[in-house]
Amino acid sequence: MKILVFHNKYRQTSGEDVAVDNEVKILEKYFTVKTFYTENSSSASSLITLSLNRNFSIESKIDKLINEFNPDVVYFHNTWFNLSNYLVNIVIKKNIKVLIKLHNFRFDCINGLHYLSSKPNKACHGCNKNGRIEGIKNKCYDDSTLKSILATNYSKSLSRLLKKDLTVLTLSNFHENYIKNSFKGRIRTKVLFNPTQDLNNDEFQDVNESEYAVYAGRLSEEKGVLDLVNCWVAVSDEINNLKLKIIGDGPLLEYFKNERFKNIEIVSRISHKETVKYISNAKFFVSATKLYEGHPNIINECIQNLIPIIMPQYGGIDSFFPKEYPFLFTQFDYKSLKDKIIEVYNSQNIETITQINKSYYNKNFSIEKYITEFRKILNES
Repeated sequence: MKILVFHNKYRQTSGEDVAVDNEVKILEKYFTVKTFYTENSSSASSLITLSLNRNFSIESKIDKLINEFNPDVVYFHNTWFNLSNYLVNIVIKKNIKVLIKLHNFRFDCINGLHYLSSKPNKACHGCNKNGRIEGIKNKCYDDSTLKSILATNYSKSLSRLLKKDLTVLTLSNFHENYIKNSFKGRIRTKVLFNPTQDLNNDEFQDVNESEYAVYAGRLSEEKGVLDLVNCWVAVSDEINNLKLKIIGDGPLLEYFKNERFKNIEIVSRISHKETVKYISNAKFFVSATKLYEGHPNIINECIQNLIPIIMPQYGGIDSFFPKEYPFLFTQFDYKSLKDKIIEVYNSQNIETITQINKSYYNKNFSIEKYITEFRKILNES
């Protein structure tokens, strides 16, 4: 079977980009796979693409590619925005089986995050409940009215697209239920988690540093990094001044470079492999994300290295852990986060807990199970 994969990469490499790369590498072991990647720019032509939701410059290339490769399945990931939703319509009209995986919520939220800085401690559903005019009024995309209007056009076109003859893949039961409720069941959905390649733990030698905890991800408000820092400073004395390493890039990077926080170190712009090395030698991983996270790669990277994880119990995250896992906290409850940091630090059962995590995860999210589910979806679509 031949599978053609489309994905529009982000200007700063994201977890979604890594997830797509991982998935492609796994699919290549079982199918004949060809990829077509694009990425956004700030050029005038990209502005036209966003405005019209069409990319005329690549439509003929894609048409030629499809005719030459003759795929059995076309698998779309991110179409925002240079790839465009119109290209999906082109493929549908060719009567080729189409899958599209939703890694975010841009179909009903113009920035795809359900986050509004003026309401930092609860999910925003303004566009979903009151129409996307809410996103324009709040300048939700890039703090710009014009760009928010253009993002609204994309969001509406994606929403219309999902009702067509394709299969919508979601990352967890939470995400599937959310989408079904949003569309009142009028779309065809299947759950397909993000597969991850087996880690070669021999590559990750001890970094020869004193004990530390780690956060790795985008440095932005919606990822809860500022709240995490405040919690860390507040409990620093109770965890014997354990250092927190914050790894990543994003809009808050310069802020962190110019500020000094007790027992916090910023490690920016390192490779994914180097990041995993830091994670594999950490005492634990901690995140205060404010989003409905999908299936972060970081979960597999921690679990396979027997690193305990502190994360909010929301957005389907709890499905990746056994029911008795003790270190998830209530999202936006920062007293709970502080308590979990202290609890993990003082726990005498870390080895047992992490071994149980690994057994559970490898049973439910293995490559073999992913391929079985993928084949089943192909047969049913």
